[in-house]
Amino acid sequence: MIDPPPAGPGPRAPEQSERPTVSRPAGFLIAGLTAALVFGSGSFLWPVRPWPPALPVVALAPPPHASFPLVASEETHGDSGTTLNAASNDGPETTPIRAPDSAVADSPAAPSVNPFGPDSSAADQVAVATENVPLLPSDGIAPSADGAPGKSASDDCALPEKDMAREAWRRNWPAVCPLPSSGKAFILIPTKGPISGETHALHRRPTREARITLTAGGESLLTMKQYKVRRLGFKELRVIPSEEGGTRLRIKLQPGAGDPVFDVKDGYVKVTVAVP
Repeated sequence: MIDPPPAGPGPRAPEQSERPTVSRPAGFLIAGLTAALVFGSGSFLWPVRPWPPALPVVALAPPPHASFPLVASEETHGDSGTTLNAASNDGPETTPIRAPDSAVADSPAAPSVNPFGPDSSAADQVAVATENVPLLPSDGIAPSADGAPGKSASDDCALPEKDMAREAWRRNWPAVCPLPSSGKAFILIPTKGPISGETHALHRRPTREARITLTAGGESLLTMKQYKVRRLGFKELRVIPSEEGGTRLRIKLQPGAGDPVFDVKDGYVKVTVAVP
């Protein structure tokens, strides 16, 4: 049996507020007017004070014990060359004394001394001036093993090719020598190992370079991977070890250099080009 609902009135509906409201634009307008009123009243009650003006720069007078003569005019008394200041400040007068013109004219001029010696020529002076300048292999002069300046490249060019290769190995720099009678030059690279089966060719693209490939067992005695030669038609030399055990030599040529002539012998590789 279902129980009957309790007697009495049912739940009351929520009462709606009867207070008057305004729309959102009207609220923004009222807020703006209130802010302007507050800002205006604050500016009236607390006015903005201007910054004080910058103080003028006043030059300070010198201390009493210092004396700086202010020369207004000069008067020369007699032939002695004495000059007297006619006006000065409150300090004591100063009378600078200058030597007579006759004494200056009679004084002997300083003798010109040649630091290189009385009999030295222009070539001797250049040699002395460049005595302590460090020398580079790219300048045609390679340093010796102990770091001291070595012989010039022209001295090595007078040696036989075998000895030239030995000197290039000792200096760890390729020998670059001119051939004045023919207008050509050559680069000499010391090598070791067999030379049978070597290949060489001239590649023109992307850059002109002479390529020599040594077979297994043949290698260069130069230890660096790149040599910036930049002289007599040769730009640089690259030494690339091959995976098969040989060595690849890449000689980039300067613009205008002639086609290379290869000469691969036991102990060195020689490449000759026409000098640009």
